[in-house]
Amino acid sequence: MTGSIPVEWMNLTALEALILVSYLWRSLVWHHYATFFLLESTLYAQHKNNLTGTLPTSIGKLTRLQDLWVNKNHLQGVIPTELSLLTDLVTLYVQDNPIEGLVPREIGNMHSLETIRLSGTKLGGVIPEEVCKLKTTSELAFISASCNTLRCFCCDKCV
Repeated sequence: MTGSIPVEWMNLTALEALILVSYLWRSLVWHHYATFFLLESTLYAQHKNNLTGTLPTSIGKLTRLQDLWVNKNHLQGVIPTELSLLTDLVTLYVQDNPIEGLVPREIGNMHSLETIRLSGTKLGGVIPEEVCKLKTTSELAFISASCNTLRCFCCDKCV
């Protein structure tokens, strides 16, 4: 798959799983068909699918989403604050995309987050204190970032 994430996908509010994994997509889709529906609320669009454009603000409509893996693509723009509406989100992988701007402090309201991967981006500024506090007040166990452009006082891994 190449191109932008279709905005129409954000209307699939009952989406259980969507897996787009680069070169494996054609050869493994039928193999994984049986387990496809066992995955819960996951959007995997990782490993160089050549997705372009931005994460749409309407991503906040996918309220059942638990895993968002859009790493290793060509997504630009900023992380939309509407992402914080995904209160059941457990993993947020946006690394290795040229996204920029600041990490939204609203992510600090996402108490289900366990892993945040922000390395390999053009994000700047400082990881907000609200996000760092998740490491002591919730299940957040791991944050990685590109610490040459993004200051992070609570990261487990700086690349």
